[in-house]
Amino acid sequence: MPNEKISAMPAASLPLDGTELVPLVQSSTNVQTTVADLLAGAGGNAVLVESGPAEKISDMSRIITLVGNEYIPAVNGAGENKKILDNDLWQLWQESASFLPSITFGGGNTGMVVDINGHFVWTKLLVAVYFNFNFTNLGSSAGVVSIGSLPFPVATFFFATGSVVGTNLAAGTAPTITALTNSTNGIDLYVNDPASNGARRMLDTDLSATTHLTGSVVYMATPPQ
Repeated sequence: MPNEKISAMPAASLPLDGTELVPLVQSSTNVQTTVADLLAGAGGNAVLVESGPAEKISDMSRIITLVGNEYIPAVNGAGENKKILDNDLWQLWQESASFLPSITFGGGNTGMVVDINGHFVWTKLLVAVYFNFNFTNLGSSAGVVSIGSLPFPVATFFFATGSVVGTNLAAGTAPTITALTNSTNGIDLYVNDPASNGARRMLDTDLSATTHLTGSVVYMATPPQ
């Protein structure tokens, strides 16, 4: 490479294979070495560059239509550079598990004896909950029948209805029961009221000591912060 400027040289073909010659000065003497030996002399922890300089994410062009096989750069808990397939991101927004709901009368459950179980499925911001209450003692609390301890808070000002099946209800209680979510992370139960030609909130007096309630509700959850 006599009297030739580096800037005038053609670009090397990529990827490099390590046999390329690189000029350098060693102990005031002009010498040459291979790329492979140069990297080995640097401690062996350098990497052959197979593309242009690192590109900022902000400078990259945007993919408008995703097909599900795009990779997203990420750093794991060990500080290692990794990549994520965008198809796998759904795992961050999906969960299915058992949970233990609560049921109260007017906000209380004094002396209540009830067998409880529940299950939920959470996909993105949509939550489907199933609940089952089998009473053997209503206790002494009184008031509106509410279900709480939901797995995710109900989105503010977003209401959703569900259906509930009740057996062994108090005499005169309409068998048709609906559930309406409220913005305080709970579910209120409603029954048809022929006297008012509409629905009203269910009360403890609509139940008996052997009432069985089972139902499900789908609602919009508050986005995670």
